[in-house]
Amino acid sequence: MNATANITDAGRLGSLLMAQRAAFLREGAPSLAQRRADLAKFRATLIGHRNAIEDAINSDFGHRSRYETAITEVGGVAEGTKYLIRFADSWHRPAATLLYTCGWAPPALNISRWVSSV
Repeated sequence: MNATANITDAGRLGSLLMAQRAAFLREGAPSLAQRRADLAKFRATLIGHRNAIEDAINSDFGHRSRYETAITEVGGVAEGTKYLIRFADSWHRPAATLLYTCGWAPPALNISRWVSSV
C-alpha cells in the first residue's frame, strides 16, 4: 500500500471517529434495548455475508476449508453475540465507583508516581 492510500484511509477513519463522537455527545450512550438490537443486527449481517467472508479468508490463505472458516470465524463470532445479548443487562448496570471529590486520593491509591506525564 502506498503512502497516499494510508493518508486517505487515515482521513476517512478520522472523520468517522469525529462523526461517532458527535453522535455520542448528541444522543448519549445507547439504551440496553438499542445495544441488543445493534448486536442482533450485527449477527444477522455477519451470517448474511458468510460466503463473502469465507471467500476473502480463502483468498488470503490460498486455500482454507469453507467449513473451517464457517465454524471458527463466522460461527464463533455469531455465538459470541448471542452471549453478549443474553448478558448485556448485567454489564449495562451502573458500577459502584469510589470518587474523591476533594482533589486528593489516599497514598495507596495515588498512582501518579508510576505514571509518567506526557
